[in-house]
Amino acid sequence: MHIARLRKAGSLELAQLTFTCPGCGIEVRKAQRGGVPVKWCSKVCRNRAVRQASLAAPSPTVCATCGGTFQQVRTNGRNALYCSTGCRQRSEAHREAQRRCQNERRAIIYGTEAEQFDAREVFERDGWVCQLCQEPVDRALQWPDPRSPSLDHRIPLSWGVERGGVHTRANSQLAHLDCNNRKGARLAA
Repeated sequence: MHIARLRKAGSLELAQLTFTCPGCGIEVRKAQRGGVPVKWCSKVCRNRAVRQASLAAPSPTVCATCGGTFQQVRTNGRNALYCSTGCRQRSEAHREAQRRCQNERRAIIYGTEAEQFDAREVFERDGWVCQLCQEPVDRALQWPDPRSPSLDHRIPLSWGVERGGVHTRANSQLAHLDCNNRKGARLAA
């Protein structure tokens, strides 16, 4: 509606007001709308103040891996859980998710079926004993240690679904990383 019609209808009270804009500090003479004083001199000042408020120092957060405190920052629309990229990569949950996705991706590339499961289930089933050399596997060791645990496919994924190379619990076994690398894309001898 036109401003004159609103004034006549009484739905818009216009009163002159002088105030200092909190965004830029300029004294401004501006109208009061609907009985509420205008706070900013322009949309630019309002948006700048809102942006600065959102960038204000957040409260300290505890890192999920090392337990240290850090200033939490939103990245990709999510709150950060780790103080650094190194801590994020050392996170057991992150490593397990990467491992699971990697095996499922490989199964899709080779055109075989992929079952979702946790490698630790297979490791527990095999009693933490390497199925290739029959020696115990140390749970505490992590990749890239050659004696660290790794998931081996009895019939390699590269053989395809026609020859039995699928990513399932039944086709998986625990192996030392170096034993698994030596075996390669062959059947265990």
